[in-house]
Amino acid sequence: MEKKKIIVAIIVSGLLLLLVSVFLTNSSNNKKKEEELPEQNTHISSYYSSNSKNDIVTNRDDFFTAQLCVNNYIVYLTQKDAESLYKLLDEEYIEQFDVTKDNVLEHVENLSGNIGFKAKKMYFDKVNENYYKYYVIGEIFEHNMDEEPKSMGEFKVTVNMDLENMLYSIVPYGYGGNFHEKE
Repeated sequence: MEKKKIIVAIIVSGLLLLLVSVFLTNSSNNKKKEEELPEQNTHISSYYSSNSKNDIVTNRDDFFTAQLCVNNYIVYLTQKDAESLYKLLDEEYIEQFDVTKDNVLEHVENLSGNIGFKAKKMYFDKVNENYYKYYVIGEIFEHNMDEEPKSMGEFKVTVNMDLENMLYSIVPYGYGGNFHEKE
């Protein structure tokens, strides 16, 4: 009986050792891949760069985080929430175009109704270690009861993310640079 317990303990220990080594191997491989990505996918540009080439976003977390930022922006647009839109807009955009809380609705897209957004493509610029610009291209569509969502066309916007302060801002399309895919 004691021999069986010892054999079972040895087998269980061996399996645990094998599982831990497989986990550590996969973990180190994933870290190597992550370390390689920033070097391959970084591009520094000026604020209104319009002729630089941008890398496509491949990280799902980054993609859906930026999409969520755009969805929040669209909610404020459809609600005509001037105060929230003003707070969400990029400071340089506000300064350059003399945007105020009173005229903010004149400087953003005019959307109304039950609008949805789905990002189709996204590019990014790494401005510095903690600041990224995401150029988001997607489709807006209107939701109606008892009907399929109706496409309202393409929608483009820039999302600036400050990772150090955990903040983001929006620049309406055409004002924060254009999208240029790296070849």
